[in-house]
Amino acid sequence: MQEGCSFSKDKRIKEESPYKYGEGIEQESVTNIPYPHKVKRLKGQTKVQRIKKHLIMSKKDYLRTLFAIAVLLLEGYLPNVSYAQTQETPVITMTTSRKAGEKIRLGIRSEGEIRIEKVEEEAETMGQKEYTLTQTSVSIYGDIRELGCNSNQLASLDVSKNTGLRKLSCVDSQPTELDVSMNTKLKELWCFSNQIKGEAMTKLIEGLTN
Repeated sequence: MQEGCSFSKDKRIKEESPYKYGEGIEQESVTNIPYPHKVKRLKGQTKVQRIKKHLIMSKKDYLRTLFAIAVLLLEGYLPNVSYAQTQETPVITMTTSRKAGEKIRLGIRSEGEIRIEKVEEEAETMGQKEYTLTQTSVSIYGDIRELGCNSNQLASLDVSKNTGLRKLSCVDSQPTELDVSMNTKLKELWCFSNQIKGEAMTKLIEGLTN
């Protein structure tokens, strides 16, 4: 009879125990578990579960953050980074028949800072200056309002990507064409003693009248 009671008591404990294997066990309540031989195993499994739960929550937080940023970008609340990156800086490019190490002379008037690539010297934003070539093709970046590039043995000159240009002088040069159709603010052009003739001259004149 006692053995039956003992068996019944053990069975009751197992059936009524609120602790299920690997669930709901806090570290401070380990001493109350009726099965001490399972404590270590239960603690280890709980720790793994907590790590997994933390990783899942971290991933959810990361996805929520990405979603929030995407919404803000679409609504226009964040700075327009893509526009700033894709907006082209005005540039004028020219190619000369002079070799690296030789000099060209440029007269520049600009709004703000400018940068000249393929020369050794720093750019002058107001006035004339000689520049030593490192290559035969030169690029001038910035808001150039006036440019003088006379007598530099230029083989080509492209000002179409600097639409703010007001005055251009490229006298005594060798380009065979010059496109100013995009330079709608151009007020003054000096380009005699060049190789622009025939159809190319017609296009140049049409570009000035557009």
